[in-house]
Amino acid sequence: MAMIFDFRSIAMQWSSIGIFDILLPMLLIFTVVYAVLQRTKILTGKREIDAIVALVIGFFVMGNPEVSQFFLPLFSNAALGIVILVVFLLLVGLVMPKAEEGQWNTITLVGGIAIFLWVMSRAADYFGGNMIFSSFWWADNSGWVIPLILVIIVLAIVFSSEKQAPQYKAWQELYGHK
Repeated sequence: MAMIFDFRSIAMQWSSIGIFDILLPMLLIFTVVYAVLQRTKILTGKREIDAIVALVIGFFVMGNPEVSQFFLPLFSNAALGIVILVVFLLLVGLVMPKAEEGQWNTITLVGGIAIFLWVMSRAADYFGGNMIFSSFWWADNSGWVIPLILVIIVLAIVFSSEKQAPQYKAWQELYGHK
């Protein structure tokens, strides 16, 4: 009898034995704490001591279900936010003329801050408190306000560029810029 290999059932099995809500958050905290201890050399910079301290802190995370439950919506929304940021950068790349490197840093920073706020808002919403978009006005109007803000930011960057394609110079002359 042939057995069907199904990734969804494997992921569900891993979820039922605690891979996603216990082991992965522990490994994440271990890695971050170990990297910080190695970088800052707070505990004399010895790898063995830093590893033991990071492992103990990682085990504390395993014992605290609130920390693990916070990571689940945070990182699932962060993955979605990264996809949104990549699509945003692709769309900006389509409309902008050849941009200097400083402009891309600004665009990525603005998009990254917006995505960070959105991800943190969604993660906080999971626990019953939405820290950013908590009013009913945002709930009713965020569908048109956020794209409007993004369009304004893209237009501001396009019109502030000194080296521009000829079609954008025509837009500036039409609207009285430079």
